[in-house]
Amino acid sequence: MANDSFLKNWIIKEHQLSNIHTQFDKKNQQALCTYLSNYKHLYGYNTIFCISNLTKNYYTQYGFNKTLSTKNKYDSWFYNFLNLNKICDIQVDTDEDNNFNVTLFTNYKVIDQNNNVIGVVGSGRTISKFEKEIENFKDNYDLNIYIVNVGNANNSFTGKTKYFKSPKELSKMYNIPSSEFSRIHNKQYTLKNSKQFVSIKHIDDLNWNIVIEKNTSPIYEYFLSKMSHSILYAVILIFLLSAVSTFCLTKLNKSFVIRQNIDELTSLYNYRIFKCEFTKFIHRTHKKYTNSCLFMLDVDNFKTYNDTCGHLYGNDILKFVASKLLDAIGECGICARWGGDEFIGIYYGSAESAQVILDNVNNELKNISTQKISLSIGITTIVKDNKLVNTNKNLSFYTNQADSALYHAKQNGKGRSHIIS
Repeated sequence: MANDSFLKNWIIKEHQLSNIHTQFDKKNQQALCTYLSNYKHLYGYNTIFCISNLTKNYYTQYGFNKTLSTKNKYDSWFYNFLNLNKICDIQVDTDEDNNFNVTLFTNYKVIDQNNNVIGVVGSGRTISKFEKEIENFKDNYDLNIYIVNVGNANNSFTGKTKYFKSPKELSKMYNIPSSEFSRIHNKQYTLKNSKQFVSIKHIDDLNWNIVIEKNTSPIYEYFLSKMSHSILYAVILIFLLSAVSTFCLTKLNKSFVIRQNIDELTSLYNYRIFKCEFTKFIHRTHKKYTNSCLFMLDVDNFKTYNDTCGHLYGNDILKFVASKLLDAIGECGICARWGGDEFIGIYYGSAESAQVILDNVNNELKNISTQKISLSIGITTIVKDNKLVNTNKNLSFYTNQADSALYHAKQNGKGRSHIIS
């Protein structure tokens, strides 16, 4: 999500317009709201947000929330994260936007082409959901698990959770120096006068120290103390490898299907699979989305490029347009090559939001291409306020609508978009 062109372009545009207007207009805000909302529902997050490092404005799926300040203790995590030499950060903190529920946040820096941090995007799940998963694992393997958050940004949270512990808390529990839990290392302990085996394992990707406690027999204690890797980790590793193997086999089977459904030139869906995806969407999955629309676009004067620069150059243009389109739509819709220089897609948001995103793609193409490539774009609404706008569920009905809108854009000068609701 942090690498999406849409997000980067949106943050830059918000900064540019904030110098002109006191508040970013609702139309542009809505595009971000739809983008965040789609991610939130797709992955089941409890909260999701985007912060501009250029204006310090904080947005959620509902729109503008506040402007961050160094004087607000609840904003301290943001400034601490910016000072860390890392792209991703995981924190336990209270969620201001969700009744101050204790939440596990994953935050990512948004980096521009000059390697500057222009924003932070993040998502969170309430800690209770995460703790329930640990509880199940704990019960299945008859062990205790605790987590020490090391190396991530400090924040204002001072409360307690069931499994996230401070080094001091664990030191009291096990009579082991607190420094052993806070430093980055892997170590095992057999506690004196007890049958407890304690192992500390650092997870680099998460910047967590995982502390595992297991009651063992004396013989088992001795056996574990002599092993370079504990059996507990072997159990966990086997569990993870089984899951990964199943996942890989599933992906392998899918890859054979994908080869038949992907356009070789652009790597987008082809005409055939898009028709199947549309059928599924119009009959079932459209119910997930409050608004959605269908768009069609083509490259203006494409025949001229082919005739003057050759077909290989024309192919490069199509691949370039496809990559920009895919970056912009991301997980918020479906993109396909319709045929020739025509593209088609479904966007999981309002026609107005899609127009903002596709206009941004158009402007980017005009500005960075030496040949001044431009697109004519037609958009038509499929779902509005949770209802299909038309009882006709045939793809041809919606493509005719979008094609009429595209024709209108052509007639009015090309390089622009038009909506027919």
